[in-house]
Amino acid sequence: MRLIAAWRSLSSEESMLPARSAFRPETVVSLLPRISILERLNAESLVLRLVGEDIKLQGHAINVGTDLLEVSLPSLASFFADTFDRGFGHPCGLSMLMDKVLVTGGWTRVHMLAVPFRGSTDQAPHFLVACCHEVTRHYLLDSAKITQHMPISARWLDLGYGVPGDLADRTFERPRT
Repeated sequence: MRLIAAWRSLSSEESMLPARSAFRPETVVSLLPRISILERLNAESLVLRLVGEDIKLQGHAINVGTDLLEVSLPSLASFFADTFDRGFGHPCGLSMLMDKVLVTGGWTRVHMLAVPFRGSTDQAPHFLVACCHEVTRHYLLDSAKITQHMPISARWLDLGYGVPGDLADRTFERPRT
């Protein structure tokens, strides 16, 4: 919840969405290893601008500059694209549970909390700051890489401005293997 507290401290009367330039990672220094910053370039592009060390240690083969919509399962990619259009146009947070499946067959369940930020000259959401942490781990720490993200559930969070009625919590169906 420190991420939400930091977000709330940056919102102002002139804009419900704080500017990305106002976010200082050092204000949540204990979370930095689990923080990622994503930028929406257009409707089909969500690019990583910062990836914390703990995220890399979980087996991610993603780096700064990776477009998450290109490397995600179609259900997750469409959810993230829709999230910007519907959810983050109104200042809501997102709490998401997902499994990360490794090449070795192992997996880890993670919880992600994300809050929206606007660009410096725009009122629209262009950035997400997300914090991920492991809930359970079902693999040995090794050099195995994550092959897919399998979303389990998503819940919208009221950050002080309500949650629009058309935003429903979502449970994802598991793909058949």
